[in-house]
Amino acid sequence: MVLACRTFFDGCWTGKDAPIEAEANAFLKGLELAAHYPNTPSIIEGDSKMIVTYITDDRLLFPWCIRSIILYSRQLLLSNPLSSVRFVPRTKNKAAHCLARQAINSESFRVL
Repeated sequence: MVLACRTFFDGCWTGKDAPIEAEANAFLKGLELAAHYPNTPSIIEGDSKMIVTYITDDRLLFPWCIRSIILYSRQLLLSNPLSSVRFVPRTKNKAAHCLARQAINSESFRVL
């Protein structure tokens, strides 16, 4: 099942931590969406192996700037046993990048 959803970017993410925060937030948004469909198996995929590992391995230390995002993502993952997160190499993730680019360029895209 693929669900289309609206995303937002507030323009406040800057600096060296911006990419890792964006990746962590993307997984969180996917897990939040999956939580709305608790009886449906959901796989949230992304090309950030680091974020997938932070979410799935509670023995690891992670940057403080994504602490709340990772902890909430773990909580959502534990509360929904039909959900999972998975790493997909960027070379295998081209369809997602094309869809994201199309959404950004679409007339219905809005910045909240």
